[in-house]
Amino acid sequence: MRRWAWLIAAVMLGSLAASCGPPPPPPRPALVSAAESLAAQGSRWYRRGCLVKARALFGEALAAARLTDDVAAMARARNNLAAVAIAAGDSAAAARHLDRAEALNRSARVPGLAALILGNRAAVAYRRHRLERAEKLWLQAARAAGQDPARTGLALHLVNLAMVQRKAGRPRQAAAWLARARAAGAEDRADYWVQLGLVQQALGRRPAARAHLLRALALDKARTNPAGIAEDLTLLGRLELAMGSRRQGLDHLDRAIRLWAELGRTDKAVAVLGTINQARAAAGQPPETARYRKLIEDSRRGPSPLLCR
Repeated sequence: MRRWAWLIAAVMLGSLAASCGPPPPPPRPALVSAAESLAAQGSRWYRRGCLVKARALFGEALAAARLTDDVAAMARARNNLAAVAIAAGDSAAAARHLDRAEALNRSARVPGLAALILGNRAAVAYRRHRLERAEKLWLQAARAAGQDPARTGLALHLVNLAMVQRKAGRPRQAAAWLARARAAGAEDRADYWVQLGLVQQALGRRPAARAHLLRALALDKARTNPAGIAEDLTLLGRLELAMGSRRQGLDHLDRAIRLWAELGRTDKAVAVLGTINQARAAAGQPPETARYRKLIEDSRRGPSPLLCR
């Protein structure tokens, strides 16, 4: 009797296990989980513009990957460090990280990573004002991303190709790339709407340009992207001035210069001040340099502590 009871219990237990699915996988090694967590944290701070924090976290992710000889994680970390270097304006450091990321990825073959590396190489070329090389690399990145089932980064590369065309004075070609970017799912990207707005402005369609830039501003606000908001306000301010809406334009530029200062971007704040003073000079008014002097001086101390806390 006890034997049959055991058999019944075993069958029931087997049925119960089958209905619940397979047993959970074994826990991941601590260092592997640490590398992934550090990379995720670094990405979050990078998107907020906290480059010092992002660089430190990506560096720790790289160290954790080395301790487990996780070549794929090392390749991703190097690419992430390159992105930080590009944002910080250090093209030489970005190129070194990308060389190493590419070398590691030859063996790791991380899905989608080759296209991202190519895209970052294009960004380095663009920062160095080498538009033809940037265009060539972004074309390669777009092709590689298109062959990836996940199409990682495809919309970004297409938007950047439009940016190169617009920068080269070819707005209609830029518009064609933006149409492809939209088909690739770029509508939820603020940079897509920025480029679309700038293309419309180049074509003389200023009301449409304003609508697109306002769409970009709304997206950046929704995602709490301070640098994106500052750029959108700067572009909107300049567009409003060009359209004769002086008060609205100066209001946008005032908000932009204050936000750039909070972000520690002295170069951007000074550029916006130049636009403000040009508008005032055109109206026969004195410059506003004194009003913004302390703001610009404070910006040299770096980003607001609130941003990266």
